Amino acid sequence: MAPLGENVEHRPPLKIMVIGDSISQGREGDWTWRYRIWEWLREEKVPFVFVGPFQGTEQPEQPSPPRPPPLPWEPAWPPSPFRSNGEYARGVSAAFHANSCHFAAGGRQAAQAKDLVAEQVAALQPDLCLVQLGFNDLSWCVSGPEDTLASVKCLVDCARAASVNPGGIAFAIADIPHRTPVEGREDLPANTNVYNSLLARAIPAWRTPESPLALVRFCENYSCGTDTSAGAYDGLHPNALGEYELAQAFSRALVDGLGLGRRALRVPPHIPQRPIPEPANVRATPSPCGVVVTWDPVFGAYGYDVRERLASSSSSSSSSSSLDGDDDDDDGAWTAQYFAHSNRHDTTRCVAGTAWEYRVRARAGDRVASTWSGIVRAVANPQTLPGPARIVTHATAAGFAAAWDPPPESGGDEIDRYGVFWLDLDVPGAFPSAVGVR
Repeated sequence: MAPLGENVEHRPPLKIMVIGDSISQGREGDWTWRYRIWEWLREEKVPFVFVGPFQGTEQPEQPSPPRPPPLPWEPAWPPSPFRSNGEYARGVSAAFHANSCHFAAGGRQAAQAKDLVAEQVAALQPDLCLVQLGFNDLSWCVSGPEDTLASVKCLVDCARAASVNPGGIAFAIADIPHRTPVEGREDLPANTNVYNSLLARAIPAWRTPESPLALVRFCENYSCGTDTSAGAYDGLHPNALGEYELAQAFSRALVDGLGLGRRALRVPPHIPQRPIPEPANVRATPSPCGVVVTWDPVFGAYGYDVRERLASSSSSSSSSSSLDGDDDDDDGAWTAQYFAHSNRHDTTRCVAGTAWEYRVRARAGDRVASTWSGIVRAVANPQTLPGPARIVTHATAAGFAAAWDPPPESGGDEIDRYGVFWLDLDVPGAFPSAVGVR
């Protein structure tokens, strides 16, 4: 294979495939580092086209009512369809929409991609693969550093084998970024360092004259992994600054390692903050399970904070239906705050006749949020049965057992399941657990 940068202006457009996880796919409203490298390639006058089976970002979850606790044989988290039709930031060039194909999927592991890449290479025949994988292998304990490296090597081998020109495909392979510390995963920083060292040593041995490889130093170029993580919106995924930093890391590898482009991408000194307006049309209404709160989805929001309280605990006037949305002086009056992934929140297990109050704000990571909405109120009128009667629990050799009588008010209605909730008081910081039983 001739050097990528040789006579580049007189060759057919390079077919480039981005292979990655959520860091590369992005979420709705992101510019993505793929867009920033797209801009750089155009500035460098490199003829190219992005190839891959997907085109968009990950769109937000759709609102849905609460699910009952799963039965023991049901998955705790039912599989959801892959979401790849999300929009990019409003300022993204229209030309990018026609040239934004990629092979990046949220949650993707190198262990999975190695078994999928041959089909894509055989169909699309890329000349260059920009690979960003491995974090999910380590963070989800799928494999350790050595086996993760083996998965990436297998991906390279499978891609080469599927190329029409055997071995005639180039790679820029990124190492793994650190993330902000996670309690209970003190092993992750050390495993990340081990993997990155192994990858840096392996890249030269993987190169062939026909199939060059370049190491992309994601980790050292990305301002992520400390308590501040200026380049990440949640301690891992890139914000507008991080998108530039990751694109810069790839551009450096392409210039220095593959001879593509003349100079690396420059990160601009000023990067505008992501626009996140206050949620509109916030409504609280009674539902069969209690109270449901809905609002119009906010473009670019990664989720929403929802505050709730019983109206009797409110410091506001009982006749008030809304307050100034930017007033945070009543923080202490709210009894609970939740994070919603979609534009819906449900309060369940309510007592009939109790009045509840809510306010909502949109979030775009740890440090960017909208103003709070005004307060909305609803009176719960649940249609659910009362709880079971005569609950009896006792210890067993393996844990505990519980038994109860059906609710007397159930009549002849068939009960689909009971939800059993328990909390291990011997484990500091434990969350309540739940299971459905029949």
